[in-house]
Amino acid sequence: MPMNALTQENYDSLIGVYVNLSSSALAGGMWTPVIQQQSGTYGIASLTFRTSNKSYDYFMVTRETWIDMCKATGAYKQGAFSVFMRQYYHGGLDKENKEYLARRNVKNMNKKVTQQGKYKSVIGVVNKSEVTQGYGRYKDYGKQK
Repeated sequence: MPMNALTQENYDSLIGVYVNLSSSALAGGMWTPVIQQQSGTYGIASLTFRTSNKSYDYFMVTRETWIDMCKATGAYKQGAFSVFMRQYYHGGLDKENKEYLARRNVKNMNKKVTQQGKYKSVIGVVNKSEVTQGYGRYKDYGKQK
């Protein structure tokens, strides 16, 4: 069944499982929900790239971005990676700013899950351990050693 013919229940089943994505850059990925806020649900997108076959984690990715990536049917500027770049990076950033954004997002998510009571906008937290592990890996991402 083509991704764009799926119903809302079908999209809900694409959460927390590996999905092959239609993209010239991405082989696939998985989105894990972490924080439910008044503004929406945010999580970790683990994306596997075709060229290197390596996976990278991206923090504070919205549920809507993930579903839009799953809906994307094209490649070469119309696939899942293009959707991700437009919605997560708002069109594109240089390497230094992408590294800064990764550090900021993982720090922000870690604060919200470890100090949940401080944030009135946080309704619920799941998968706290994934954020804690991610924070350990990405808090100094791209910084000079």
